[in-house]
Amino acid sequence: MPETLPIEKTSLRISTPYNHEPDWVKEVLEPFSPVISEVYLPVHVLVAHSGRPWRGPSRQDEYDGQVDDLAAALRDYDIPLNFVANDPISLPTRRVAVVNEFLRLDERYPGSIFTVADFETAVRVHEICPALDVQPSTLSRVNGPTAAWYWRQFAGSRGVTIDRSINRRPELIRAIRKLGLTIRMVVNDDCLPECPSTSSHIMDIQLADELGFSRGAQDALSACGQCRPAIDHLKRTHLWLVVQKDVLPFSLHHLEGLVDQVKITGRCASTDTIVDAIMRYGSMEKDYNSLYREPAEAWDRIAVCDRVCELCRWCIEHVEVLDSSQK
Repeated sequence: MPETLPIEKTSLRISTPYNHEPDWVKEVLEPFSPVISEVYLPVHVLVAHSGRPWRGPSRQDEYDGQVDDLAAALRDYDIPLNFVANDPISLPTRRVAVVNEFLRLDERYPGSIFTVADFETAVRVHEICPALDVQPSTLSRVNGPTAAWYWRQFAGSRGVTIDRSINRRPELIRAIRKLGLTIRMVVNDDCLPECPSTSSHIMDIQLADELGFSRGAQDALSACGQCRPAIDHLKRTHLWLVVQKDVLPFSLHHLEGLVDQVKITGRCASTDTIVDAIMRYGSMEKDYNSLYREPAEAWDRIAVCDRVCELCRWCIEHVEVLDSSQK
Protein backbone atom coordinates (compact mmCIF):
# COMPACT_ATOMS: atom_id res chain seq x y z
CA MET A 1 0.00 0.00 0.00
CA PRO A 2 1.12 3.60 -0.44
CA GLU A 3 2.74 5.24 2.56
CA THR A 4 -0.32 7.46 2.98
CA LEU A 5 -3.73 6.95 1.40
CA PRO A 6 -5.39 10.18 0.22
CA ILE A 7 -8.39 9.60 2.50
CA GLU A 8 -6.08 9.98 5.51
CA LYS A 9 -5.70 13.66 4.64
CA THR A 10 -9.47 14.17 4.89
CA SER A 11 -11.94 14.03 7.78
CA LEU A 12 -13.36 10.76 6.43
CA ARG A 13 -12.51 7.39 7.94
CA ILE A 14 -13.45 3.82 6.99
CA SER A 15 -15.75 1.55 8.97
CA THR A 16 -14.10 -1.78 8.23
CA PRO A 17 -15.54 -5.32 8.40
CA TYR A 18 -13.99 -8.23 10.30
CA ASN A 19 -14.35 -11.56 8.49
CA HIS A 20 -13.13 -14.07 11.14
CA GLU A 21 -10.12 -14.94 8.99
CA PRO A 22 -6.72 -15.54 10.67
CA ASP A 23 -4.85 -13.14 8.33
CA TRP A 24 -7.15 -10.17 9.03
CA VAL A 25 -5.00 -8.40 11.63
CA LYS A 26 -1.82 -8.63 9.58
CA GLU A 27 -3.36 -7.79 6.22
CA VAL A 28 -6.03 -5.25 7.22
CA LEU A 29 -5.46 -3.75 10.64
CA GLU A 30 -1.70 -3.29 10.65
CA PRO A 31 -1.30 -1.55 7.28
CA PHE A 32 -4.58 0.41 7.26
CA SER A 33 -5.09 1.40 10.91
CA PRO A 34 -4.60 5.16 10.21
CA VAL A 35 -7.76 5.25 8.08
CA ILE A 36 -9.94 2.84 10.11
CA SER A 37 -12.52 4.43 12.43
CA GLU A 38 -14.03 1.20 13.77
CA VAL A 39 -14.19 -2.52 13.07
CA TYR A 40 -17.63 -4.06 12.78
CA LEU A 41 -18.66 -7.70 13.10
CA PRO A 42 -21.88 -9.60 13.82
CA VAL A 43 -22.88 -10.85 17.25
CA HIS A 44 -22.83 -14.64 17.44
CA VAL A 45 -25.42 -16.22 15.18
CA LEU A 46 -26.96 -18.17 18.08
CA VAL A 47 -28.01 -14.85 19.60
CA ALA A 48 -29.17 -12.84 16.60
CA HIS A 49 -28.66 -12.57 12.89
CA SER A 50 -26.67 -9.89 11.11
CA GLY A 51 -28.44 -10.05 7.76
CA ARG A 52 -25.56 -11.83 5.99
CA PRO A 53 -24.61 -15.52 5.86
CA TRP A 54 -22.74 -16.51 9.01
CA ARG A 55 -18.97 -16.90 8.56
CA GLY A 56 -17.83 -17.16 12.16
CA PRO A 57 -17.30 -20.20 14.42
CA SER A 58 -20.34 -22.25 15.40
CA ARG A 59 -19.46 -22.29 19.10
CA GLN A 60 -19.92 -19.21 21.27
CA ASP A 61 -16.69 -19.82 23.21
CA GLU A 62 -14.69 -19.98 19.97
CA TYR A 63 -16.31 -16.73 18.87
CA ASP A 64 -15.39 -15.09 22.18
CA GLY A 65 -11.82 -16.28 21.79
CA GLN A 66 -11.55 -14.73 18.33
CA VAL A 67 -13.04 -11.45 19.49
CA ASP A 68 -10.76 -11.39 22.54
CA ASP A 69 -7.75 -11.54 20.22
CA LEU A 70 -9.26 -8.96 17.88
CA ALA A 71 -10.06 -6.55 20.73
CA ALA A 72 -6.52 -6.89 22.09
CA ALA A 73 -5.09 -6.01 18.67
CA LEU A 74 -7.42 -3.03 18.27
CA ARG A 75 -6.50 -1.58 21.66
CA ASP A 76 -3.01 -0.84 20.37
CA TYR A 77 -4.60 1.46 17.78
CA ASP A 78 -7.46 2.84 19.91
CA ILE A 79 -10.04 1.51 17.41
CA PRO A 80 -13.43 0.40 18.80
CA LEU A 81 -15.47 -2.68 17.96
CA ASN A 82 -18.96 -2.31 16.54
CA PHE A 83 -21.23 -5.35 17.08
CA VAL A 84 -24.10 -5.76 14.57
CA ALA A 85 -27.49 -7.42 15.11
CA ASN A 86 -29.79 -6.82 12.14
CA ASP A 87 -32.32 -9.45 13.15
CA PRO A 88 -35.91 -8.34 12.33
CA ILE A 89 -36.93 -9.27 15.87
CA SER A 90 -40.52 -10.49 16.23
CA LEU A 91 -40.46 -12.51 19.47
CA PRO A 92 -39.92 -10.97 22.93
CA THR A 93 -37.54 -13.79 23.82
CA ARG A 94 -35.27 -12.89 20.91
CA ARG A 95 -35.26 -9.26 21.99
CA VAL A 96 -34.27 -10.28 25.52
CA ALA A 97 -31.44 -12.39 24.11
CA VAL A 98 -30.06 -9.49 22.08
CA VAL A 99 -30.33 -7.06 25.00
CA ASN A 100 -28.52 -9.47 27.31
CA GLU A 101 -25.82 -10.12 24.72
CA PHE A 102 -25.20 -6.42 24.21
CA LEU A 103 -24.82 -5.96 27.96
CA ARG A 104 -22.44 -8.94 28.14
CA LEU A 105 -20.32 -7.71 25.25
CA ASP A 106 -20.23 -4.18 26.63
CA GLU A 107 -18.82 -5.51 29.91
CA ARG A 108 -16.32 -7.73 28.10
CA TYR A 109 -15.26 -5.08 25.53
CA PRO A 110 -15.74 -1.62 27.09
CA GLY A 111 -16.10 1.26 24.69
CA SER A 112 -17.73 -0.80 21.96
CA ILE A 113 -20.56 0.39 19.71
CA PHE A 114 -23.68 -1.67 19.03
CA THR A 115 -25.65 -1.53 15.79
CA VAL A 116 -29.19 -2.90 15.72
CA ALA A 117 -32.03 -2.76 13.22
CA ASP A 118 -34.84 -3.07 15.78
CA PHE A 119 -35.75 0.22 17.48
CA GLU A 120 -37.51 -1.36 20.48
CA THR A 121 -34.42 -3.41 21.25
CA ALA A 122 -32.30 -0.27 21.21
CA VAL A 123 -34.71 1.52 23.54
CA ARG A 124 -34.65 -1.37 26.00
CA VAL A 125 -30.85 -1.45 26.03
CA HIS A 126 -30.78 2.29 26.68
CA GLU A 127 -33.25 1.98 29.56
CA ILE A 128 -31.07 -0.63 31.25
CA CYS A 129 -27.67 0.89 30.46
CA PRO A 130 -27.80 4.52 29.26
CA ALA A 131 -24.01 4.63 28.86
CA LEU A 132 -24.03 1.90 26.20
CA ASP A 133 -23.80 3.32 22.67
CA VAL A 134 -26.49 1.59 20.59
CA GLN A 135 -27.06 2.93 17.08
CA PRO A 136 -29.38 2.22 14.14
CA SER A 137 -28.43 0.00 11.23
CA THR A 138 -28.97 1.12 7.66
CA LEU A 139 -31.89 -1.34 7.78
CA SER A 140 -33.52 0.93 10.39
CA ARG A 141 -34.37 3.32 7.54
CA VAL A 142 -33.01 6.51 9.08
CA ASN A 143 -33.76 8.69 6.07
CA GLY A 144 -34.08 12.14 7.59
CA PRO A 145 -33.72 14.22 10.75
CA THR A 146 -37.00 13.07 12.31
CA ALA A 147 -36.06 9.40 12.10
CA ALA A 148 -32.62 10.20 13.51
CA TRP A 149 -34.20 12.20 16.35
CA TYR A 150 -36.21 9.20 17.54
CA TRP A 151 -33.03 7.16 17.92
CA ARG A 152 -31.17 9.94 19.70
CA GLN A 153 -34.10 10.78 21.96
CA PHE A 154 -35.28 7.32 23.01
CA ALA A 155 -32.26 5.06 22.40
CA GLY A 156 -29.56 7.57 23.29
CA SER A 157 -27.83 6.97 19.95
CA ARG A 158 -24.66 8.96 19.39
CA GLY A 159 -24.48 8.05 15.72
CA VAL A 160 -26.55 6.65 12.86
CA THR A 161 -25.98 4.53 9.79
CA ILE A 162 -28.18 6.31 7.30
CA ASP A 163 -30.62 4.63 4.94
CA ARG A 164 -29.10 3.82 1.55
CA SER A 165 -31.85 5.79 -0.17
CA ILE A 166 -30.39 9.12 1.04
CA ASN A 167 -26.72 8.40 0.33
CA ARG A 168 -26.87 10.96 -2.44
CA ARG A 169 -29.22 13.40 -0.73
CA PRO A 170 -26.77 15.87 0.84
CA GLU A 171 -29.50 18.20 2.11
CA LEU A 172 -31.01 15.39 4.21
CA ILE A 173 -27.61 14.29 5.52
CA ARG A 174 -26.80 17.88 6.40
CA ALA A 175 -30.06 18.12 8.36
CA ILE A 176 -29.22 14.96 10.33
CA ARG A 177 -25.79 16.39 11.16
CA LYS A 178 -27.46 19.28 12.96
CA LEU A 179 -28.49 16.79 15.66
CA GLY A 180 -24.84 16.30 16.56
CA LEU A 181 -24.74 12.65 15.52
CA THR A 182 -21.87 10.74 13.96
CA ILE A 183 -22.95 9.73 10.45
CA ARG A 184 -21.97 6.45 8.85
CA MET A 185 -22.77 5.65 5.19
CA VAL A 186 -22.76 2.23 3.50
CA VAL A 187 -21.23 3.02 0.12
CA ASN A 188 -20.83 -0.28 -1.73
CA ASP A 189 -23.31 -3.02 -0.80
CA ASP A 190 -25.36 -5.15 -3.20
CA CYS A 191 -28.79 -4.14 -1.89
CA LEU A 192 -31.22 -1.91 -3.73
CA PRO A 193 -32.66 1.29 -2.26
CA GLU A 194 -36.25 1.05 -1.05
CA CYS A 195 -36.19 -2.72 -1.64
CA PRO A 196 -39.62 -4.09 -0.63
CA SER A 197 -38.20 -7.55 0.19
CA THR A 198 -35.36 -6.68 2.57
CA SER A 199 -36.90 -8.44 5.57
CA SER A 200 -37.58 -11.57 3.54
CA HIS A 201 -33.95 -11.70 2.41
CA ILE A 202 -32.72 -11.53 5.99
CA MET A 203 -35.20 -14.14 7.20
CA ASP A 204 -34.21 -16.56 4.42
CA ILE A 205 -30.51 -16.24 5.28
CA GLN A 206 -31.31 -16.60 8.98
CA LEU A 207 -33.29 -19.79 8.33
CA ALA A 208 -30.43 -21.26 6.30
CA ASP A 209 -28.02 -20.57 9.18
CA GLU A 210 -30.36 -22.06 11.79
CA LEU A 211 -30.80 -25.21 9.70
CA GLY A 212 -27.03 -25.57 9.49
CA PHE A 213 -26.77 -25.40 5.71
CA SER A 214 -23.35 -25.04 4.12
CA ARG A 215 -22.13 -21.61 3.11
CA GLY A 216 -22.83 -22.32 -0.54
CA ALA A 217 -26.33 -23.47 0.30
CA GLN A 218 -26.92 -20.37 2.42
CA ASP A 219 -26.03 -18.12 -0.49
CA ALA A 220 -28.14 -20.14 -2.91
CA LEU A 221 -31.21 -20.26 -0.65
CA SER A 222 -31.29 -16.59 0.25
CA ALA A 223 -33.85 -14.56 -1.65
CA CYS A 224 -31.05 -12.61 -3.31
CA GLY A 225 -29.24 -15.83 -4.19
CA GLN A 226 -32.29 -17.45 -5.74
CA CYS A 227 -32.82 -14.52 -8.08
CA ARG A 228 -29.28 -13.14 -8.40
CA PRO A 229 -29.18 -13.41 -12.23
CA ALA A 230 -32.49 -11.55 -12.38
CA ILE A 231 -31.27 -8.93 -9.90
CA ASP A 232 -28.06 -8.43 -11.90
CA HIS A 233 -30.12 -8.02 -15.07
CA LEU A 234 -32.39 -5.56 -13.27
CA LYS A 235 -29.41 -3.47 -12.18
CA ARG A 236 -28.04 -3.31 -15.71
CA THR A 237 -31.33 -2.47 -17.37
CA HIS A 238 -32.47 -0.10 -14.59
CA LEU A 239 -29.12 1.34 -13.61
CA TRP A 240 -30.69 4.23 -11.72
CA LEU A 241 -31.59 1.78 -8.93
CA VAL A 242 -27.89 1.47 -8.14
CA VAL A 243 -26.66 4.93 -9.09
CA GLN A 244 -28.95 6.70 -6.65
CA LYS A 245 -27.37 4.96 -3.64
CA ASP A 246 -23.82 3.82 -4.52
CA VAL A 247 -20.97 6.27 -3.93
CA LEU A 248 -17.92 5.72 -6.13
CA PRO A 249 -14.43 6.40 -4.73
CA PHE A 250 -13.86 9.54 -6.81
CA SER A 251 -16.99 11.11 -5.27
CA LEU A 252 -15.91 10.73 -1.64
CA HIS A 253 -14.68 14.32 -1.49
CA HIS A 254 -18.33 15.39 -1.68
CA LEU A 255 -18.92 13.69 1.69
CA GLU A 256 -16.40 15.73 3.67
CA GLY A 257 -18.25 17.69 6.31
CA LEU A 258 -21.37 15.54 5.78
CA VAL A 259 -20.28 12.02 6.70
CA ASP A 260 -17.81 10.81 9.32
CA GLN A 261 -17.47 7.17 8.36
CA VAL A 262 -17.49 5.40 5.00
CA LYS A 263 -18.71 1.87 5.69
CA ILE A 264 -17.48 -0.78 3.25
CA THR A 265 -19.12 -4.18 3.11
CA GLY A 266 -17.23 -7.44 3.39
CA ARG A 267 -17.77 -9.37 6.60
CA CYS A 268 -18.54 -12.40 4.40
CA ALA A 269 -15.67 -11.63 2.02
CA SER A 270 -12.09 -12.78 1.77
CA THR A 271 -9.37 -10.66 3.34
CA ASP A 272 -8.05 -9.80 -0.13
CA THR A 273 -11.47 -8.44 -1.08
CA ILE A 274 -11.58 -6.25 2.04
CA VAL A 275 -8.06 -4.96 1.31
CA ASP A 276 -9.09 -4.14 -2.26
CA ALA A 277 -12.13 -2.18 -1.05
CA ILE A 278 -10.04 -0.18 1.45
CA MET A 279 -7.49 0.60 -1.25
CA ARG A 280 -10.17 1.68 -3.74
CA TYR A 281 -11.99 3.97 -1.35
CA GLY A 282 -8.86 5.09 0.45
CA SER A 283 -7.32 6.21 -2.85
CA MET A 284 -10.46 8.24 -3.72
CA GLU A 285 -9.77 7.99 -7.45
CA LYS A 286 -11.83 5.45 -9.38
CA ASP A 287 -14.89 6.67 -11.25
CA TYR A 288 -16.26 3.15 -11.72
CA ASN A 289 -17.20 -0.04 -9.88
CA SER A 290 -17.92 -3.55 -11.13
CA LEU A 291 -21.08 -2.40 -12.88
CA TYR A 292 -20.78 1.14 -14.22
CA ARG A 293 -18.69 4.27 -14.81
CA GLU A 294 -20.05 7.64 -13.76
CA PRO A 295 -19.25 11.14 -15.08
CA ALA A 296 -18.12 13.81 -12.61
CA GLU A 297 -21.25 15.87 -13.11
CA ALA A 298 -23.45 12.99 -11.92
CA TRP A 299 -23.02 13.88 -8.24
CA ASP A 300 -24.62 17.32 -8.50
CA ARG A 301 -27.30 16.10 -10.87
CA ILE A 302 -28.39 13.11 -8.75
CA ALA A 303 -28.27 15.13 -5.52
CA VAL A 304 -31.21 17.26 -6.66
CA CYS A 305 -33.14 14.98 -9.04
CA ASP A 306 -36.73 14.04 -8.15
CA ARG A 307 -36.07 10.25 -8.17
CA VAL A 308 -38.87 9.60 -10.66
CA CYS A 309 -36.20 7.61 -12.39
CA GLU A 310 -38.52 5.56 -14.57
CA LEU A 311 -39.46 8.73 -16.45
CA CYS A 312 -35.99 10.24 -16.68
CA ARG A 313 -33.25 9.19 -19.10
CA TRP A 314 -30.32 11.14 -17.67
CA CYS A 315 -28.56 8.15 -16.08
CA ILE A 316 -29.29 5.98 -19.09
CA GLU A 317 -27.66 8.56 -21.36
CA HIS A 318 -24.74 9.58 -19.12
CA VAL A 319 -23.77 6.59 -16.92
CA GLU A 320 -21.86 3.84 -18.76
CA VAL A 321 -22.69 0.19 -18.03
CA LEU A 322 -19.48 -1.85 -18.03
CA ASP A 323 -18.78 -5.39 -19.08
CA SER A 324 -15.94 -7.41 -17.59
CA SER A 325 -13.44 -6.33 -20.28
CA GLN A 326 -13.86 -2.66 -19.34
CA LYS A 327 -13.18 -2.99 -15.59
